[in-house]
Amino acid sequence: MALPVWALVVVVGPDGAELAAWSIDGEGYPDLSVVNALARGQLCARRRGGALHLELASKELIELLDLLGLGEVFDDPDTDSSDADPQARRGDVDTPEDR
Repeated sequence: MALPVWALVVVVGPDGAELAAWSIDGEGYPDLSVVNALARGQLCARRRGGALHLELASKELIELLDLLGLGEVFDDPDTDSSDADPQARRGDVDTPEDR
């Protein structure tokens, strides 16, 4: 049985080129350790002029990031976050309810 995918993480370099991508998944719901790893990765990427972007993020991960005040840290800079619906960032991914 495949684990539910919480998001696809894309590393973008200073020139906007995608450098790497991987999925994050796990049993149940994402927790603070996932947010910690994402926040540290974002910090490292930004120190080098790049960024981490989350694609196909699960509703649960988006809600957890928003609850912790980090939702905007992972917003796509090409979209106007004032008009962005957090649910619009959710892709078609497996969630624990889908099992």
